Amino acid sequence: TCALPIFEAEAFGLPIVSTACLGVNEQVVWGANALRFAPSDADGLAAVLGPLLDDAPRRRELGCESRAMFDEHLSDREMLDRYAEVILAAARTGPRANTAFVLAESGSIRRAA
Repeated sequence: TCALPIFEAEAFGLPIVSTACLGVNEQVVWGANALRFAPSDADGLAAVLGPLLDDAPRRRELGCESRAMFDEHLSDREMLDRYAEVILAAARTGPRANTAFVLAESGSIRRAA
């Protein structure tokens, strides 16, 4: 699971302040482009945001790292291709393993003719 707002913040080169939920751990490097607080912890959020608001160089550093991480992420096409590979591998070994599946040029998975 990936959080779209994290990708959006990275795309715009923004520092990220978040909890570790919805796959965020896989999208950020805590301390490098993101700062973390515990879920439902308003005081923790304030403790992270306060110093960040007062530290423009740190915001720029986190933001630059966010953009660099965004540039390293997979494109939509690459991600879908990888999903297709996983789905096809599962289809080849699952209960319908004798059914031939192919990845069509359009990106869809269909039974082979």
